[in-house]
Amino acid sequence: MKEALKILNDLYRQQLKQLIAAEKKHLKCLAKLAPAAGTDELKSAISRDSMDIEQNLERLTQCKSWIKGKSSVKANAKNSLSTLIGNYPKRMKSSIYYDIRILKYIQECFMLKIVTYQNLQLMAGILQQEHPVVLLEQCVKDNQNSYSYLVQISANIIYPEALAN
Repeated sequence: MKEALKILNDLYRQQLKQLIAAEKKHLKCLAKLAPAAGTDELKSAISRDSMDIEQNLERLTQCKSWIKGKSSVKANAKNSLSTLIGNYPKRMKSSIYYDIRILKYIQECFMLKIVTYQNLQLMAGILQQEHPVVLLEQCVKDNQNSYSYLVQISANIIYPEALAN
């Protein structure tokens, strides 16, 4: 049982490290995509100010500070979220279709982030880290809200505009 707990703790530590790296990468990516968006609504929705990524990074750093001991596993900062974030859509001539690609890409990022945060929250609970559980729960909610907002922009603005073009 003690060995299983140690393995879970190492996995938790590794995933925290990977998620911190992915969130930093996501911030840089959004800084490139937001100005390139064709519609004002999308520009606003994916701007650094409207996303909770910086707050999530702060929460992740707090979670990391609660971990005791040293990891026996060498963490690899590359994971599926980090890979996805690195493959953001390149500029296209038609702005509305580029906006659709941006939306699809960012929605996929948020879906993967939600799952990752939920898994970390569950691990923190098993490891009896009450404060990180609360912090990670807030990160899940923030990402769910951002995802829902992007879905609304898709349904109410971007797709109707694409149909009109």
